[in-house]
Amino acid sequence: LTALVVRAFDTGNVTTMGAMFQGCSGLRALDVSGFKTSNVTTMQGMFADCSRLESLDVRGFDTGNVTTMKDMFYRCSALTELDVSGFDTFNVTNMEHMFCICEALTELDVSGFDTFRVTNMKGMFYRCSGLSSLDLESFQTSNVTTMMEMFQRCGSLRKVSVASFDTGRVSDMSVMFADCPALEVVYASGHFTLSRGLVSEDMFRGCTALSGGNGTPFDASHTDAGYARIDKDGQAGYFTGLYKVKKTAPEEESQNLSVSFYNPEAVTLVVSYFDSNGKFLSANLQRVAADAQTAQSTLPDGAATARSVLLDSVCRPLCECFVTPIA
Repeated sequence: LTALVVRAFDTGNVTTMGAMFQGCSGLRALDVSGFKTSNVTTMQGMFADCSRLESLDVRGFDTGNVTTMKDMFYRCSALTELDVSGFDTFNVTNMEHMFCICEALTELDVSGFDTFRVTNMKGMFYRCSGLSSLDLESFQTSNVTTMMEMFQRCGSLRKVSVASFDTGRVSDMSVMFADCPALEVVYASGHFTLSRGLVSEDMFRGCTALSGGNGTPFDASHTDAGYARIDKDGQAGYFTGLYKVKKTAPEEESQNLSVSFYNPEAVTLVVSYFDSNGKFLSANLQRVAADAQTAQSTLPDGAATARSVLLDSVCRPLCECFVTPIA
């Protein structure tokens, strides 16, 4: 088969579409645009090994009850576009190899994915060699246990943010970023922690362009999780840290804030905050100099008792939007 039109299928009562088109390696066109999928619970391997498929419209898929998307688009290596921005992933627990070897994709919008229940992200973007960046701002990973091969062989990937990642339960990060020769920046936060007994062999192997936010360059003798940390004075690492907010004076009445950051692209920052009355306000922070790593601002009256501060870079290269307690 080189073409298949099944858009008229009444699939309203279908509960499993696992491996439905798996191995249809001759297909160049497949029309499933009319599929009703609200009762489907598994899409594992649904389009796996459709290696010549050039287009695929899954924008109408209702995935609210799907629990596994493992291998869903595995080796769909000819797809140049794939719109999964409307996918409801609230109940998904397995995303292993979901986009593995989707080599022709140059863009992939997964910014709306809810990954709170996901436990397996092994090889999720393995060999997505056409992607230069990934917005993983929405990713919650507190239940994930494996990130093995997650970004391995993403040869065009220059920047990625894992700043929202909570990795306390991850037991395997081996070859997570391996063989990404174009990777220059990995944004991270203090939630990227290393569990006891973590397997991390060759985590950064071949990341020759990578350097930490404080200038630490890639070192072939440090390719495991030993350098999976924010690069700063007294602590070498490969990650670039997020903004750190603090009062410039300890007094309760002070409205002065200073921001320390390592992102060289952010020149102007916007600090949004809630005042003591719960009102949402904002103020600008400016760097003293273009190469400075601090910015300062005086917030209006009432900000001293603000409950939280929301930082957002105007130049926002990937994802720089995080809540940090003032105190």
